[in-house]
Amino acid sequence: MDFDLNIENYTLPDLLALFNLTTNFNESELKQAKKHVFKLHPDKSNLPKDYFIFYAKAYKYIYSIHEFKTRGKDTTTDYSNHIQNKEKDKSTILKKMNEQEDFNQWFNTMFDKYSLGDEEDGYEEWLKKEESSTFQANNLSQLQNEFDKFKQHAIKDIVVHKEIQDVCNNLSSGGSNIRRGRIDDYSSSDIFNSSLQYNDVKRAHTETFIPVTDEDFNNRKKYNNIFEMKLDRDNQKMVLPTMEESNRTIKSKRDNEESIATQDAYKLLKQQEEQEKMDALFWKNLRLLK
Repeated sequence: MDFDLNIENYTLPDLLALFNLTTNFNESELKQAKKHVFKLHPDKSNLPKDYFIFYAKAYKYIYSIHEFKTRGKDTTTDYSNHIQNKEKDKSTILKKMNEQEDFNQWFNTMFDKYSLGDEEDGYEEWLKKEESSTFQANNLSQLQNEFDKFKQHAIKDIVVHKEIQDVCNNLSSGGSNIRRGRIDDYSSSDIFNSSLQYNDVKRAHTETFIPVTDEDFNNRKKYNNIFEMKLDRDNQKMVLPTMEESNRTIKSKRDNEESIATQDAYKLLKQQEEQEKMDALFWKNLRLLK
């Protein structure tokens, strides 16, 4: 079977597998990956140069991920002069083109064409749809039956289980999550500022009641008074984790954060590559109009 030398066909797990790395690879493992690339040089391996070029590209991705994750630990590079020189020519071109008729319309069309799509779609399509949840009933009894059926249906709906999140993960920080993808809930739960809390607009319009039925009440444990309920709760044993379990949980959390950082870095690299391609096409079209 032929070895695929097209780097575009490889995902992050594929690239890591080329060097037997995990998402939590360290600098020592990175050096071993670099040595592996050197061994594939045509002068040493007698393999076609395409293999060396492919692995060099793959290593560049891995190294860039490591650089992204460790950025800020050592020194900070000032790119301001480089950016100013690079943008100067583009600014001159835009100034000339802005004087032409219909430039704004052309610019907006090209911007939409060559801008990256956003996975965060929001509720545009849902807001355009007209849905009705009106119950058809001839009397109060039928209305109650239809309402009970609706609640039973709501209870049976599949709910995606989400793990417990840290408090800081739910704070409103004004930022944007790299891995946001499609968001299911835009609600805010800032525990430090109750005035800034708000609900997701779709949930506010579709989840207008808590689907609790008589069956739920009948199946619940009953108490004759508050004393019985308090006594029952006091008798419930709370099992605290051991030190070993706590350390294991902390380590698992750190490993997960490291893995997420690796995925974030890779996604940023791919987005940057794609955006640079789009920018090149945009300026190519712009220069053709000069």
